[in-house]
Amino acid sequence: KCKAQCARVRSVWVSVCVYMSDGVARARRRGARARPLRLAEDFVPRLEQVRLGLPRFAPRTEAETMAAIYTWWNILDAEMYDHDAKYKYQTGYLREMQLKRMVQLVRETGARRYCEIGMNGGHSVAAVLQSTPNVSATVFDMMAFNYSWPVAGLLHAQYGRRFKLHPGNSRATVPRWLHANGMGGAKAPGAADKAPSAAAS
Repeated sequence: KCKAQCARVRSVWVSVCVYMSDGVARARRRGARARPLRLAEDFVPRLEQVRLGLPRFAPRTEAETMAAIYTWWNILDAEMYDHDAKYKYQTGYLREMQLKRMVQLVRETGARRYCEIGMNGGHSVAAVLQSTPNVSATVFDMMAFNYSWPVAGLLHAQYGRRFKLHPGNSRATVPRWLHANGMGGAKAPGAADKAPSAAAS
C-alpha cells in the first residue's frame, strides 16, 4: 500500500513538472518571458519603507488583515486588564463571525465614515480602521473606565485623524455633533451609553 501511494505521488509530481516545463516552452516559443514561480517567501508579511509616523506593515491579504486585527485585540485586552482587571469585558462580546460580517458591511457599502456609540475597549473600531484604510471613525464614549483613555491614546497614536473621539454622555455629545455637522433634525440611533451601536456612511 505504501509503495502504491509513493508511486502515485511520484506520478503526480512528474506530471506537474512536465506540465510546467511545457508551459515555459510554449511561452518561449511565443516570445513571451516565462513568469517565475512564486516561492513561499513571496507570501511572508513584509515591512515597507515609509516615512516616520506611518505604519511599516500594511496587510495585503485577508489572512494578514485578520491577523493584524487579532494582534490589536491582544494589545487592547492587555491594556484593559492592566488598568481595570475587575471588569471582565476583554473577551467574548464580539465573536469572529460578527467581526467578519461587520467588516464586510463597511467595505461593501463603500462607506467613508464609521460612527460608534460606546467604544468600551476599542475592539470594534480598531477592526474597522485596520481592515478599511479609507474609512475614518467618529466615536462617542463616556470614558468611564480606567482603561478608556489609555485605549483611546493607543488608537489615536496608530490611526491619527482617522480616529475622532467625542468624550462624554452620548445623550448630549451625539445631538451636539449632529447639529455641528448640519444634521440637527436627525435622530441618533442608540444614543445611550448603555446600548452601544455603530453605523457606517
